[in-house]
Amino acid sequence: MTSKRILGRPAFLACLLIVAAIGCNQSSEESRPVSSHQHGHHGGHTFAMSEDANYQMEFTLDEKRRRLVIYVYDKGTQQPHSLDVKTLNAEFIADGKNSNVTFAADPRSKDPQNTSSRFAVSLDKLPQQLLASNQFELKFSFSDAGKTITGSMMHNNDHTHHYHHN
Repeated sequence: MTSKRILGRPAFLACLLIVAAIGCNQSSEESRPVSSHQHGHHGGHTFAMSEDANYQMEFTLDEKRRRLVIYVYDKGTQQPHSLDVKTLNAEFIADGKNSNVTFAADPRSKDPQNTSSRFAVSLDKLPQQLLASNQFELKFSFSDAGKTITGSMMHNNDHTHHYHHN
């Protein structure tokens, strides 16, 4: 079945919500809740990266632009935190299969030049097994100021989200 035929189905949208709802049941030692609520400024899930990182991230689905988006925020001020990186490397693990995905920098208008507080990947670049999985793990890594920053989270699809993008 072609991806165009799959994309037209209501079930596909439900599966995308599965992917975008990452972070609900965080059990990895590398990840932990960063606030008393799980949802960030855009209605997605927040998660922390390595212990020494001074920021947190929010994972969302932008249905209008058909992409997954990660927003980066300062842990203390909750303001956008720009990173001097071009990509965030991600590995999705679902149904015993590993799939690598790269989130590209998508700077917001107020981000300093050559930095970004927002990263995105087109839904067309996602592996098909993710679209049908109810449970999966997501692992991130990137280099920031000479340090490798990592994070991971588990997800079980057991709720809905209300996303807001700017």
